[in-house]
Amino acid sequence: MTLEFFPDSHLYFKDGKYLPSVSRILVDLGFVDTTWFTEEGRNRGSAVHIMVKHHAMGVGCMEMTEELKPYFEAYKKFEREMNWIPQIIETPMANESFAGTPDAIGLMNAHPAVVDWKTGVTLSPANPIQLAFYEILWGKPLKRFILQLLPTGRYKLTEYKNRGDRYIALAASAIWWWKFNNLKK
Repeated sequence: MTLEFFPDSHLYFKDGKYLPSVSRILVDLGFVDTTWFTEEGRNRGSAVHIMVKHHAMGVGCMEMTEELKPYFEAYKKFEREMNWIPQIIETPMANESFAGTPDAIGLMNAHPAVVDWKTGVTLSPANPIQLAFYEILWGKPLKRFILQLLPTGRYKLTEYKNRGDRYIALAASAIWWWKFNNLKK
């Protein structure tokens, strides 16, 4: 299997076949309301993701602005307090129906977990479905968490335990493909 991911366009191809991303499915089917996304929020989120990714991979961290330091400190606090050991960081994955790039999969207090990092203060109802998609891609049961890194240097960890989220994710993928194959414009 050959998986190609093009980060600039956020496109995935498995063995030459286009696969929708988890984000594409969630946005196209209306699970995510993008009208509240701001350029400032996207830039902050991207910068924090890069800092956390570099730190988690053990490579040198980029120079931080004063605005970004509290987010990074929140991540380091989470890491210590939850005994977080990342195993993969932002690694593209795919199955036959969809693809995605989880922020991190690793061990939290010795339990396998997927963690998605957020810098916003409001969670989306789509978060548990997003995490269920990643768990499906991983192929083994995972605890599922959203880690909110806050501008105060604190963090908020939210766990999603509803196993039915997997069924919603699989149904969303099936509906997305039905629309793609039958409602072409």
